[in-house]
Amino acid sequence: MKEIEKQIQEWPYLTTLPEKIGGFTLVREAESSKAQVHIFTYANSDRHLFFSVAYDSNTDDFLCKVIIGLNEYYDVNFIAADLPGLETVLNSKMGKLLGGLERFDPKQLGSIFQEKKILDWTYVAQLPQEVAEFHLFIRPDAPIKVLNGSFVIIDYSDFATESHLVICYNVFRDDFYGEIHLRRLPQMSGLFDAKTLSELAEQLKSHLVPVLKEMRIQLDAGNGEK
Repeated sequence: MKEIEKQIQEWPYLTTLPEKIGGFTLVREAESSKAQVHIFTYANSDRHLFFSVAYDSNTDDFLCKVIIGLNEYYDVNFIAADLPGLETVLNSKMGKLLGGLERFDPKQLGSIFQEKKILDWTYVAQLPQEVAEFHLFIRPDAPIKVLNGSFVIIDYSDFATESHLVICYNVFRDDFYGEIHLRRLPQMSGLFDAKTLSELAEQLKSHLVPVLKEMRIQLDAGNGEK
């Protein structure tokens, strides 16, 4: 790790990074954890959007994490074995990714997702903006792609407690499902399982508000804490 930290400190590319890219601000990091050396982050804190670059000693790779609200994943398109490789991939792809985070482009969703007609789903107008201090952060007309063929189409978040309810669509299984995260601890929920948008609408009508209210009760009672 010491050798990697030295290489990062001497990496000329870091001096070329712009302080701003669109609505993102550069945050230079020199901290290290047990497994990772954090290099830099582009942050749009107002919109809860972050793109972080780090070295991971467990995989011996350079990795890039995308954070959208309380949803986060490592983008496989940015994995690199060394700093020259990382520099190449950042130069070719980072600007486009940051732009895509700020400006929703339906073209990035792919044909399989498009065929499900989620973007045109009229039920979006019935989704409440806030329930039990959970705010609608991601809507079906502007979903986000995460991992393994899944897209978050609905996200009700309470950033203060790092808790949220997400409804996802998986293109490989062609189904909808829900996940609950209380203080970042995941809990699976079968209440939102569905195969079609009409089925999902019925599940939301029956369970969305009660589930969010129950999440608030658990948080207020201290359940779900680490």
